[in-house]
Amino acid sequence: MSSLPDPVERPKLAHWMWLRKLKPRHAEQPLGVSAEQVRRYCLEFGHDDRALPGKEVMARIEAWTNGEVTERDFYPPHIRGIAPIAHAAEGPDQ
Repeated sequence: MSSLPDPVERPKLAHWMWLRKLKPRHAEQPLGVSAEQVRRYCLEFGHDDRALPGKEVMARIEAWTNGEVTERDFYPPHIRGIAPIAHAAEGPDQ
């Protein structure tokens, strides 16, 4: 009997959009990027085609998600502690 593989981890934006039944095309206008670029932001950690949003797009993502998705959420959990935090002055986990 084989064990189930660990679930593929993706950036929080992918989960946020999935919960709201949003497709990458729904994010084009609010984020100001193509649906293809949104798809690349949401790929699993370690995927060769995965992209990180730049500062301007990240600000739009934070605004669009009402702060539920932040820059830190685009890094795998094992390195989030050392990932850039846009609002470091506010303290950890805020």
